[in-house]
Formats: sequence, C-alpha cells, structure tokens
Amino acid sequence: MDTKENNSNESGISEADLKELATQAAQGDAMAQTYLGVLYCDGLGVPQDYAQARVWFEKAAAQGYAPAQEILGLLYHSGQGVPQDYAQARQWYEKAAAQGDAMAQLCLGRLYAEGLGVPQDYQAARQWYEKAAAQGDAMAQADLFWMYYRGEGVPQDYAQARAWWEKVAAHDDEIVQYNLRLLLEKGIQHGLVKFMQSNVS
Repeated sequence: MDTKENNSNESGISEADLKELATQAAQGDAMAQTYLGVLYCDGLGVPQDYAQARVWFEKAAAQGYAPAQEILGLLYHSGQGVPQDYAQARQWYEKAAAQGDAMAQLCLGRLYAEGLGVPQDYQAARQWYEKAAAQGDAMAQADLFWMYYRGEGVPQDYAQARAWWEKVAAHDDEIVQYNLRLLLEKGIQHGLVKFMQSNVS
C-alpha cells in the first residue's frame, strides 16, 4: 500500500473525495474552502501546510463565512501557523461573533477579560460571555461562574455563581468532570470543589 492511500485511510478521506472537495473549494464553495483549510491545518489526507490552510480560510472568510472567520481568529490568537496577533484575532472574532458564532463570542470575551490586544474590560467580557452562554456554550457559562464566584468585574455573587454552574452541570457528565479536574489541577481549595459538586445533579 502506498503512502497516499495510507494517508487517505488514516484521515478517513478518499482521494476521490479530496479531489471533489478541492474542486468545490476552487469554485468558491465557502464550506468546502473551510474544510480544505482544516485538512491542511491538521495534515489530514494532505501534507500539513499552515500557509495553504490560511489561504483557504481567508477565501471562505472573505465571503462572510463565520466558521472560517472564527478559525482565523483562533490561529492568530494562538499563533498557530501565523505570528501571534491579538488585534487580528479580535478582528476575525468580531466578524464571526456578529453572525452569532458562539465560540467567537467566547474568545472575544476572553480577550477582554485578559486584556489581550485590547484594554482589559470585564464588562465587555461579561457581555460576550453572556451571548455565548445564551447559546448553551458550556465554556462561556463556566467563565461566567468564575466571574461571579471571584467577583471579577462584577459584584461577588455566590447565587449567580451557583446559577451559572448549574447550567454547566446540565451538560453531559464529561464536561462537568473535566471542569472539576481543572479545578483540582489548579490547586483550588476543597471547599470550592464541594460547592460545585453540590450543584451537580
């Protein structure tokens, strides 16, 4: 079995499907362009090539395709395959967030909460978290829990913290356990872990 065929099997994408995807992307299909960008970004079925990935993401993003705009934001936020640039990340997040993309809204909130590429602004962070949380984003709900638990940019309010944690806990158990593990890894006092566990039904 040659290398190309093996890569195709490992990625779950046949050469025929990859060729069809590339054709659709070349014809301007924004979803296909984004998918092809993901393949290049992760090296699935094609050699990993961040430059090619960015080209396809930018083509889709230029058409106003929110998932591609979000991904470009993530790349610039993390510096994956591009120079880290929080200002560029914010611009792409804002485009996707304006279309209701929950991940972009969450990430915008984190830029404001941490003061990355923007002045630190907890009020703006909370507003973006709330937009994402309203769509059921568990990470945004967890970030709101932290804001109210710690009193970061809002009055410390354990009732609000508990309400947000209950929303996180309403997701599947895997998400809840993941958050609990994060707390333990950060060395959070046992009292907080008990507080959270008491709200997991």
